[in-house]
Amino acid sequence: GCSGLTSVSIPNSVTSIGNFIFNGCTSLESIVVESGNSKYDSRDNCNAIIETATNTLLAGCKNTTIPNSVTSIGDWAFSGCSGLTRVDISSIKAWLGIKFADYDSNPLSYAQHLYLNGEEVKDLVIPNSVTSIGDYSFYQCSGLTTIFYNAENCADVTANSYVFGYIYRSQNIIIGKEVKKVPNYLFYSLGNAPTSVISQSVTPPACGENTFNSDAYTAKLYVPSDAVFSYQFADVWSKFSSINGLDKPITGITLSESDVTLKVNETKTITASITPADATIPDAYYWTSSNSNVATVNDDGVVTAVAGGTAVISANSCDGGDVVATCNVTVKSNKATSISLSATELKIAKNGTATLTYTILPEDAEVKTAEWIVSDASVLIYKLNDDGSILIGGKSEGTATVTARTTDGSNLEATCVVSVGAGAVEGVDTAAARIYTANGNIIIAAAEDGEAAVYDFTGRLIKSVPVASGDSTAVPVTPGYYIVKTGTKTQSVIVK
Repeated sequence: GCSGLTSVSIPNSVTSIGNFIFNGCTSLESIVVESGNSKYDSRDNCNAIIETATNTLLAGCKNTTIPNSVTSIGDWAFSGCSGLTRVDISSIKAWLGIKFADYDSNPLSYAQHLYLNGEEVKDLVIPNSVTSIGDYSFYQCSGLTTIFYNAENCADVTANSYVFGYIYRSQNIIIGKEVKKVPNYLFYSLGNAPTSVISQSVTPPACGENTFNSDAYTAKLYVPSDAVFSYQFADVWSKFSSINGLDKPITGITLSESDVTLKVNETKTITASITPADATIPDAYYWTSSNSNVATVNDDGVVTAVAGGTAVISANSCDGGDVVATCNVTVKSNKATSISLSATELKIAKNGTATLTYTILPEDAEVKTAEWIVSDASVLIYKLNDDGSILIGGKSEGTATVTARTTDGSNLEATCVVSVGAGAVEGVDTAAARIYTANGNIIIAAAEDGEAAVYDFTGRLIKSVPVASGDSTAVPVTPGYYIVKTGTKTQSVIVK
């Protein structure tokens, strides 16, 4: 029920997480499992966290980072994660800052679509670190057009696994050059025949009888030029009706940008030019980001700045040449430069209340939230309001300090000293005026002609009235805390 919680890091020392531990954490945006965690590095054990998501663990969660050491993806891995928009699995040639969303309404649902920056992901990379893939992992991910399978030794999947089930868009399937085996039934459930299948290995990888369905064999198969003969006589591969040599693989990629500087939320499109221009498969490359927490890139080379820091955007060939072109991206974080409170001093009665608000500058600061700290809970109690302000209450007589601290890492602070006492503020005689309260009015006895201004506790002008020397002016107000200024005199008053 901690509505202010925005991120959680699960360190190496954690070995168990109780049910519903983050239940009702509606602002939660990130859960990070640190690399090396002996229990949660396992995808199956991570499932214990993800499964609770169906009970609102991740009801508001948007980002989950899973470390390099993950070697398997469990069944129904992201079932019911209605708020989850990005899963980032880091590795060399890692998954593309993938986002999962739009799941089926069935309680045992699965991720149906992949999104990156709000657009359906077209390219999927299954890296070498993956050794098993659970049932329905990419079921109905209808936007996929390229699947780069680069896991050297992945376990077979079951006949009813439907890893890529019910995908009816034509696919380009790429098998990495180090792959020794393509799991049985892996591509069996594809709804349509692939447009093409590329196997980068000179030695035909082992396949099961049902690695592909019968429709797949109508697709063009591309293999290294000197391996065509081997594939023509290899089990399963020989079933393809068209086996072609990759006579002209991509040998070079040139990007339109080598260094880019962006502000948070800005975008930049990077274009790629390939060599030779008449490559056998000219679009056989995909985009990656080295740090999707800083910058992401979609299938069209559109880079989006996420947070301050640096990232490397890469265009990677996948037709066997291992050609990579990179662009360095620097994202400038616009942190807060100042924070102020609606009051620096307050006096409230015992059992009285007041509201404090904060203002963070500049207006376009990346993070405009603050945390509240009360120095003495025996004097003051407080409640967080939906707009980020707090309602403070006088618990007992005394003095306490209320501090608002920025949460963007700048750690700027603003304070207000609050005095809690019984009754209204007594009138004080000065050469300028005498200000006091009576019968729901603020009374201003002026010593000279002029003007008096009445402000509420936030500093907002309530009323401005003329005052005359020797006269008393009554200003009717509702009960509350006020600041009165006349001439050189400023006084706070409480009207009960």
